[in-house]
Amino acid sequence: MRIQGLNESYENLLLILNGAELTENSFSKNAAEYLIRKKLLARKAVLSYASSEKSAKFIRLSNPCNFVDNIDILSDKHVKKAAVYAQAAKYLSICGIEGIPLSEFLKQFGISYSGLSTMSRFYPVETFEKRLFRPTYIHPSQDENITQEFILNAEQEKAAASLGEMLDSGVASCALLHGVTGSGKTMVMLSLIDRALKSGKGVIMLVPEIALTGRASRLLLSRYGDKVAVIHSGLSDGERFDEWTLTKTGKKTVVLGTRSSIFAPVQNLGLIIIDEEHDQSYKSDTRLKYHARDVARFLCAKCGALLLLSSATPDIESYYKAETGKYRLLNLTERFNASPMPDAEISDIRNDIAESPDKLIGARLGTAIRETLSRGEQIILFMNRRGYRHYMMCRYCGGIILCPNCSVSMTLHNPDFGGESRLMCHYCGYTEAPPEQCPSCGHKALMFFGYGTQKLEEQLKTEFTSAHIIRMDSDTVTKKHSHDEILSDFKSGKADILIGTQMVAKGHNFPNVTLVGIVSADSSLYLSDYRAYEQTFSLLTQVIGRAGRAELSGRAIIQTMNPDHEIIRLAASQDYLKFYKGEIAVRKALLYPPFCEICALILSGQDEKFVKESATYTDSLLGDLIKSDFTDVKLIAYGPFEAMPYKLNNTFRLKFVFKLKSDRRTREYLNLILSLFAKSKYKSVIITIDMNPGII
Repeated sequence: MRIQGLNESYENLLLILNGAELTENSFSKNAAEYLIRKKLLARKAVLSYASSEKSAKFIRLSNPCNFVDNIDILSDKHVKKAAVYAQAAKYLSICGIEGIPLSEFLKQFGISYSGLSTMSRFYPVETFEKRLFRPTYIHPSQDENITQEFILNAEQEKAAASLGEMLDSGVASCALLHGVTGSGKTMVMLSLIDRALKSGKGVIMLVPEIALTGRASRLLLSRYGDKVAVIHSGLSDGERFDEWTLTKTGKKTVVLGTRSSIFAPVQNLGLIIIDEEHDQSYKSDTRLKYHARDVARFLCAKCGALLLLSSATPDIESYYKAETGKYRLLNLTERFNASPMPDAEISDIRNDIAESPDKLIGARLGTAIRETLSRGEQIILFMNRRGYRHYMMCRYCGGIILCPNCSVSMTLHNPDFGGESRLMCHYCGYTEAPPEQCPSCGHKALMFFGYGTQKLEEQLKTEFTSAHIIRMDSDTVTKKHSHDEILSDFKSGKADILIGTQMVAKGHNFPNVTLVGIVSADSSLYLSDYRAYEQTFSLLTQVIGRAGRAELSGRAIIQTMNPDHEIIRLAASQDYLKFYKGEIAVRKALLYPPFCEICALILSGQDEKFVKESATYTDSLLGDLIKSDFTDVKLIAYGPFEAMPYKLNNTFRLKFVFKLKSDRRTREYLNLILSLFAKSKYKSVIITIDMNPGII
């Protein structure tokens, strides 16, 4: 009701004085800012949800326990379909107070809405709205049903007992479970989840890839049933909303998901498990920058919970903390059921390339594939680049076809589901048809270079015509359950060879896989990042570990042009400790984590010149503050230099990198830089600080 003589803004102000909360749009911008400055109003951030509850109309008997069959009354009154109404009413009495969906009921008994009106005169039927929860998973198959108790071996039992003591203590703590591939780390985790649930504690379990949630969810669902919530970005907003709601209300006590699931509102949180904890997927480099492991440590400290990190190739920093006593270290040194580790062979493919430059499978790996197929066994081939050809270059001027939005080359993709071949940017998703002539010089001298999983699939189908081949990469897992369908088909024997990117490299257990081939082991060795060797070692070790995980012995062939490279040899021998000792010594000498922390300060904007000017200003600001108010802050600064990629989605990016210690004074220093920058004439340039970024 309007108040005579007052405009809308004054009315809204009176509403607030009476305790109401309104959006900023209820006032003019100037009025709102003025009232906030005068401390008459307070700004409050409210998170709104795009998704909402899903409901449907159900039908039931108002008192199903006291059902009375009125068939005689209907017959006496010569009601058409009397027998149908009686049968339907009896069915509703069996369904009880929960009822059944109205549409299903009408269809099942062939009753129209007018017929339902007639039926309601003789039976106390009622319709009502019922909240529905959208399913997020595929139900477990028989071979993944592990509801029964399993027997741990001596190493597993020792690890489980130690972890159980930590869990029961109710004191915040962290443990690192380091076990070779196939050592049964999952069984130790399940025994710990059992213990947590028995004591009424909630659990979060993280996996690095959506591809791993399928098998993990079926294992958990078969054991814990409807206590399990599955949350990841592959679900619809509505599905995530439902799982979030059920978790918040305490109806689901085990949350399984990828990185963002760490924020799930689990009640009475007592245990967080991060599987494959070394994986870089746990670091978010989007606008909200965080590492799931850091968030987990914070939550455990707050809740008095146990954090369990698990990996065959632990993150260097995690293993260092375990070695120095900050984490409890637990080791599983042998494969479960005494299965032998796969024999890993290094294959020098320089001669193969010299003889046939376009051929991706060398002679040694090709022979191994034939032998494996002849025995009826399965093969995984790993190639960490999707698409058909890597880039397109002009042989006349050397120009490369770049994305117009990003300073990166575009990859050729052949159509998987119809259509024409397209060049695609893997950063912004831009696509275009391959040009016929060079846009730089105009010559028709364009040629494709490099290879991806599509090219590998094409060559295999040509060479191994009788083999059934499937591919798993970002191009083939476009649908909701694509990951599960591909992996299930392979496990059931519908395919002989599985080609894939790092989606196939970790966490999977295929009993009939006896050969793993790494098509190109060199691709990540020379990345401009201090973690390049660690990432290469971890990836190769994980891929090799997919072979020979059951009764059949396994074999891995690593194709490389650097057969004498120490990292390749260490991965082939699966010697993590030797790799760790060498890597930690290098990091200590060069002052890299864990002996410092890395901080990236990134400036980005659409005006390239203005971004460069803002970098000059920031450089001066950094130095001036260190020399004046922050002489006690110790850091080593590099930059500004171009971020990789320099142009991304039509924004230009410059970067500073710091080696520092993240203490209170350092954070004050960085916060002041952000504050002063926001007040400068460069405030339209986006400034971002990222602690321990995924890529420097």
